Amino acid sequence: MKRIIEEMQAARLLSIREHGVVATCVEGRIWVTRDADRNETVLQAGESFTTPDRNRVILQALVPSRVYLEPAPKRNPFRSMEGKGLRLLAAIRRAAITFGKRLAV
Repeated sequence: MKRIIEEMQAARLLSIREHGVVATCVEGRIWVTRDADRNETVLQAGESFTTPDRNRVILQALVPSRVYLEPAPKRNPFRSMEGKGLRLLAAIRRAAITFGKRLAV
């Protein structure tokens, strides 16, 4: 998906079936709902919604609005592991020190 700005007249619907699309309300108000989800959201100017999966998301302009659609930024899968990896190394180090002390006795 490329970056686009959609001009939406009041009551116009826009359907999205892609994972990881960020919809940012640039102007107006946009109602957001998803298939199989009872939670609904209304975006004001400056607010965003990111599609979490491929379930259909429907955007509806409540007033004349503009929405900016773009792919979500790519996440580094190793970034979320940084803290866990450091904690794991610290735990291994503590275990090695404890084990070493037991061998020395």
